[in-house]
Amino acid sequence: MENWTSKFFQFKAMASANQPPDPEIKRGLFGTVASLDIYQHRCIILINDHGKKLGKGIFDTTKIEDVLEGVSNYNVFLGRSIQLIVTIIPLSRERAIELQFYQGKWEVVGARPRGVKPESSRLPRKFISEVNQQKNPGIGYSQQGLSRPFYTDIPLEMIAETINAFRRLFKRWNYFPVKELINIFQTRRDFVELNLRKHFRSRGNIITFFKSYPQYFALTRDEMVYIPYQFSEDRLKDFIKQHRTNNQSRASMPYTLVESVGHCKRHVDELRRRALQTPPLVLAMDCEGVNLGKEGPLTLVQLGTVEGEVFIFDVLATPNKEDMFQRGGLKGLLEDKNILKVIHDCRSDQCALYFQFGVTLTNVFDTSAAYTTIWDQCNVLSGPFRPKLVALLKVFGFEAQHKTEEFEKKMHEDEIFGKRPLTEEMIEYAKDDVLCLVPQIHETMNRLISPLWRPHFEKKVERYLEESRTRDPHEMYEQN
Repeated sequence: MENWTSKFFQFKAMASANQPPDPEIKRGLFGTVASLDIYQHRCIILINDHGKKLGKGIFDTTKIEDVLEGVSNYNVFLGRSIQLIVTIIPLSRERAIELQFYQGKWEVVGARPRGVKPESSRLPRKFISEVNQQKNPGIGYSQQGLSRPFYTDIPLEMIAETINAFRRLFKRWNYFPVKELINIFQTRRDFVELNLRKHFRSRGNIITFFKSYPQYFALTRDEMVYIPYQFSEDRLKDFIKQHRTNNQSRASMPYTLVESVGHCKRHVDELRRRALQTPPLVLAMDCEGVNLGKEGPLTLVQLGTVEGEVFIFDVLATPNKEDMFQRGGLKGLLEDKNILKVIHDCRSDQCALYFQFGVTLTNVFDTSAAYTTIWDQCNVLSGPFRPKLVALLKVFGFEAQHKTEEFEKKMHEDEIFGKRPLTEEMIEYAKDDVLCLVPQIHETMNRLISPLWRPHFEKKVERYLEESRTRDPHEMYEQN
């Protein structure tokens, strides 16, 4: 029989694919802690299904111990008579022997505190909106100002980071006792990096912080902190659709294919001249290549303007692939701090540009980082998950006509962007990647990021860029 880990994650994968779940897995049951032995990593739980007693189950507490690293008293979380919501599977003979548990027939593979979920009305009204009988995030999330809560000296640029660190913890264990937070400030890496022990010197400081952000946190009478209400990803997408700028089809816009150093220099000089004018120049940017990264060769650079111009620089068209960057001025353009570069997930592009051509991108607006920032800002239940560009285009109502599964397969298996001549299909695919980023996607997402969360977004983009100059981005994608 499969072990519980593979079975549990098989269930999660099936559920996410809208397939029938494994009938052996039972979720959303009630459990009451009967005993806890943290040294043996075991917790015995009495399980019932809405009043029907199912007997005892054993819970391997190893994963929870990681979540609760640094707490002084595990009994506050898993002590006798603590009420839980549990997920169980039948206890196999092999696992019973491994866990030395023969008193019941269930293994608990997931547990979380049982609490009364408050009504959405507990959120301040500006943070929730009713759209087609659905509860979406309200515009209040995008209007949060950058101000410091009373009685704390936490730097302004750290406030959203701090909110996010707490939310990550409470997503894994809601209803967390405030008195235990001080203990874990010195042990959990994300809290240590933020130096929260310095900024929250007392229980009162922590409570004041939580009360300052009722859109993210709430407190029970016995000073347990919890996340009062969270939205689904679908509700987040509806929120973005509701506030996006008007969509204009740009599929038929012309493009300029640049295949010589002289041609490159003329266009680069014109773009840099425009960068000195008002308003500042905004360019959508993307790169194509073969398994693009530190070693994977970059072969195309696409730039798009707000007016709908598209410039496709064919790096392979010149005798030396560095020619357009050095003699053609493309390196200086991409490093120009006066030009905002709008990119969807800058990591592969920056990695290839840096290691192959010595280009250090500056002044970048990353739409992938913007999406995950708005995700965190709007208090979405799971994730955040880094979106592919085609998924983001759908949110904004764009049809990526040339981003078909057939072409994607051809692109990866046949390595077509390393071949010449460029076909019309290849050019249209390259155009699609920049035509839609400006102005609509950039303007909408830039407007939806609140002043409170702006430092968090900027720090995330800078981290993407810096990490891409030290290692291949394919290693980073799993870390979001």
